[in-house]
Amino acid sequence: MEKTHISEFVACSPADALTVLENFLQRAQRDPRIGPVHISLYLGMWKLWRDGGFMENGIRFFSYQLLPLGKVSSCSTYHKAIRQLHVFGYICYAASYNRYRGSYAQFLITNETTWKQEKV
Repeated sequence: MEKTHISEFVACSPADALTVLENFLQRAQRDPRIGPVHISLYLGMWKLWRDGGFMENGIRFFSYQLLPLGKVSSCSTYHKAIRQLHVFGYICYAASYNRYRGSYAQFLITNETTWKQEKV
């Protein structure tokens, strides 16, 4: 599994909410590594961000919030997909390991020219 360099990506702001979603869907369409579980978890995180009013650059969440949103029933599938979204450069993810403080994810966006250069 090839690790993506996060320096090629830009953290998004709340003003970029729709751009984040469009960017993800365009990239995921071309990326053979992304499957239905990745897409559903990403959309679940985006929904949690939206429900929170797009207040911050990222979101804090617990797996029990995201599992039903993404229609994922296995914790191991959830952890694998979240980790892969981080490694593939779609999110910047930091697990909490604290039962009272949720994990943190920040959405990353890239422009189309950077993505095309990565694929060549």
